[in-house]
Amino acid sequence: MSNQFQAIRSAAVDGRVHNPIYRKTQLKKLYESLAQHGPEIQRALLQDSGYREVEVAVEYSLALRCLKDAFEGIDPAKALQDEYAIAHSKDAPSERAPIGIVVIKPAPHAFFFCLICAVAPALAAGNCVIVRVGAPSPCPPPACSARF
Repeated sequence: MSNQFQAIRSAAVDGRVHNPIYRKTQLKKLYESLAQHGPEIQRALLQDSGYREVEVAVEYSLALRCLKDAFEGIDPAKALQDEYAIAHSKDAPSERAPIGIVVIKPAPHAFFFCLICAVAPALAAGNCVIVRVGAPSPCPPPACSARF
């Protein structure tokens, strides 16, 4: 197993991504990185997809909105309450457990939007994510090389 996969597996096993504050931080970093590289990403999308400029702008905007919604959906106080409900002899019906490692293969059409709108909720739920991209990748270089 490669070192990269071992690191992902370790993160899933030790539960570091279960922490709601960590998840919010990761989503915020991803959002900031995508926003910082917005013009480059949109140029790459325009070049790779053949879409019109307005379509690329909408796709980019909706992808960022998806990240924002995932970020806002994490409530650390509620997560803490749910975590300790059993210790206080209460049920936690809204408590959800992450799957662990999620493999995402985005659709080729509206690739950037499909990618972000799959990654954001997976991260928000406390999962580790592996993105599977086929051989002829429509993935724009700035989006793929963005570090988060």
